Amino acid sequence: RQRTRAIKTLEHVFKQVDFIVSPTTAGTAHPITPKAVPYGESNIHAVSKLIRFTVLGNLTGVPGIAIPVGYDSNNLPVSLQLMANWWREDLLFRLSAQIEKRVMKRKPKIFYDILQL
Repeated sequence: RQRTRAIKTLEHVFKQVDFIVSPTTAGTAHPITPKAVPYGESNIHAVSKLIRFTVLGNLTGVPGIAIPVGYDSNNLPVSLQLMANWWREDLLFRLSAQIEKRVMKRKPKIFYDILQL
């Protein structure tokens, strides 16, 4: 029922707008603790911050894209999420390409170019 209600709401919203814009996540990356290195960790608070804004797209199947838009005060990347009406990926690609052209990018201090390995 929740999915159907969300879909109906988005059908109404997309009659009025082309995009829904939100942060991709509710925070930047969390540090990896030494304890988490060998086996990973399950941090429900961190996970809930990471998925908070993406749930709507996952639940309803609307297309979405995340675009890097800058850096926080700790130089961690920040991104923006765009969602569009069903079958309108073309709008997402066009707008995200324009946004990406205007964002200054920089390599992190530790960078591995996996295409050159």
